[in-house]
Amino acid sequence: MAYSTKLSDIRIRSATNYWSNQVKTYANKIRRKNEEAKLLNDALKGINKKLNNSQYNKFQSAYNNENDKVKELKDTLNKSKSSHKKSSINEKLNNLMRKKSEYSSQMASLAKEQGFYRIHSRKVRKQANIKHINKLISDLKKQKAKAKNKYNYYRNTMLTRQRIRTQKKNSVVINQKIKDAKSNGASVLYRTDLMDDTVFNLYETSPTETDSNTVATHATDSNVAQTNYVSLDSRELSGTYILEADDLKSADQQFKKLMLWSRHYEFTIDGFAYWQHAYITSIAKSTDQTMNKNAMSIEISFSYAQQAQIQYAKLTAKRKAPAGKIRGSRNSNSSKRYMRIKPGWSYAVIARKTGTSITDLERINKWSATKVPSYANVRWQ
Repeated sequence: MAYSTKLSDIRIRSATNYWSNQVKTYANKIRRKNEEAKLLNDALKGINKKLNNSQYNKFQSAYNNENDKVKELKDTLNKSKSSHKKSSINEKLNNLMRKKSEYSSQMASLAKEQGFYRIHSRKVRKQANIKHINKLISDLKKQKAKAKNKYNYYRNTMLTRQRIRTQKKNSVVINQKIKDAKSNGASVLYRTDLMDDTVFNLYETSPTETDSNTVATHATDSNVAQTNYVSLDSRELSGTYILEADDLKSADQQFKKLMLWSRHYEFTIDGFAYWQHAYITSIAKSTDQTMNKNAMSIEISFSYAQQAQIQYAKLTAKRKAPAGKIRGSRNSNSSKRYMRIKPGWSYAVIARKTGTSITDLERINKWSATKVPSYANVRWQ
């Protein structure tokens, strides 16, 4: 969509509100026109009841049949690309239009002979009005769709900018909380999307990390199985964690927040294991108030899973490169990797793209999380 992305935040908000109002305006116009169309159709039904003449109804049925054929041929004509086929369709259309005209003339002549021409004329006018209003409704729907596309574009731009600002602000707070937790020997758990600055300080007890692999084997003449590849089926992390707070009530409130988040968000866990794509598969709590006045024991199981990007494409289309491929430059004389910073990016964006933690990015680069210059080459490996 070729709209400008260089507008200020004020202009983006203004454009979002403008196109939102345009969508509502078109929706109201469509609603009113639909009401008018309903009244016209009801009036047309009343007129048709008065035109209870078998010969007239026979002409009307034939006219409607030819009209349906015209609509089908017009649809076919719009989809056709061959000039020869278009010429053939146009010839058929002309014949159908002549037949429609003949049936229309026969209905008008019969109405004059039988003395109900005034009712017939009213019917013709109503039909013309209905056709006109249906065309207006169709045009309004197209205008509404265009306005909706522009509204979605500007709204998404506004939300994206808000999200980036929130992530940059929260990354500073989260980094400080991580440093404080590490100095106290605690592991940390926080949302990978950085849309909340909450950091859970957890003290791990006997954590266990398990990788399950599938070894694809095939038989050989020597009766010794061979394999071409090994694929990772699952990666699980589980353990008992002590959650400390000012008092037991505060610890329970933190547990409830973590339990609610476990159904919606991806986490980053930094401790016995470092995972940036951690999902909580089970969570439970227990405590002994006589011994723990400000701590709670939590059983948590994590599963490692990178979120996939679903691609929709025609079967004949060329396959695109995997969405998870990381782009960056590599120094030919070393294993270091760099990524060029775009305007508005932060370490949080690079962390999501590469899997490197924000703390490591700050350690191996000379810029802090809040002072990364645009177009700088940031090392991430």
